[in-house]
Amino acid sequence: MHVRTGTPIAPTTFSRGEALSLLSAGIAGPCCGEANEMLAWLYLLPPSEPASNETGAEAPVDRPRLWLRLRSLFDPTPASASGAGCGAWAACRQHRTRTCYRIDKLVYSSTLSLTGRRIIVSARLYSLLLIFILAASGAFSETLKLPDNLTGFSSPSGEGFLVESTAKEAYFPLASNFLTQKTQAYCGVASIVMVLNALNVPAPSVPEYEPYRTFTQDNVLNEHTEAILPRQVLDKQGMTLDQIGAILSTQPIKAEVRHASDASLEQFRTQASSFLSKPGHFVIVNYLRKAIGQEKGGHISPLAAYDEKADRFLILDVARYKYPPVWVKTVDLFGAMNTVDSDNQNRTRGYVLISSPSAE
Repeated sequence: MHVRTGTPIAPTTFSRGEALSLLSAGIAGPCCGEANEMLAWLYLLPPSEPASNETGAEAPVDRPRLWLRLRSLFDPTPASASGAGCGAWAACRQHRTRTCYRIDKLVYSSTLSLTGRRIIVSARLYSLLLIFILAASGAFSETLKLPDNLTGFSSPSGEGFLVESTAKEAYFPLASNFLTQKTQAYCGVASIVMVLNALNVPAPSVPEYEPYRTFTQDNVLNEHTEAILPRQVLDKQGMTLDQIGAILSTQPIKAEVRHASDASLEQFRTQASSFLSKPGHFVIVNYLRKAIGQEKGGHISPLAAYDEKADRFLILDVARYKYPPVWVKTVDLFGAMNTVDSDNQNRTRGYVLISSPSAE
């Protein structure tokens, strides 16, 4: 991912929370995986952990969110004036719970440096991030406000939950394949695509990506899925829990459907947390939004982690235009799954346990 470039980009600084929000904004395109990998590394840096020791790094500056102060992108102060070391994404010194990150373009590379780990970031992604700030500065104001019972992933508490979680094997592969659902009826489709790509299931070809192969929200639907759920019905009413399981079963993986009415709170907690703690294991949940204080109907998304201490699961919400990823209490999530779905013969919603044969 290392691309040489001589094009300078003026420096600026932004807080840890702003970096997390920026990278979790749903950047579309072929290089969104790189953005999600950067996001994954950022989330692993604990608020209390000192950043890498970069000499001459300046202290973070408290100010409004970056996209409300676009002028700061063009700060004319050269990097050398602040004494900042070489590195495009350089973690500056820790100041209480905030870590400052710089955007510079020095010499030929962009580098994300966090606690000794370095990731080379393509210049193309770098430019895309800056374009995104300018073109979508109001994106986050359009998402709906979270109720008090949910914790946003990019909040200090949300970051802390991930750091202390011991069941997060699903997080990295899912974060690298995080999608925004194509239509408001495609939450199930997007969730399935994320999991199939995370499992590295052999995928169909995609003409625009030749010779590379990947699952998309278009090619995952075929004659086999049409027999389970006709596209016309899908476009109108979305997907049910049993249809998720049936469509996943057309692939060389194992998918077990669990209706909430056939399980208990403790069974769900045990099964889901166990899956999230093992490589090659994933969980998709089907729940009623309004039961956890969101708006408003049935929804589908994958789980990425479980924090035992807080007893919360992390939902990577595929409706990224509507809600950010959230941590939800286990009892609240189970209650939201234990609701009747009139489109599924009045059976309750629930969850699907997914694994590859090689992971068993």
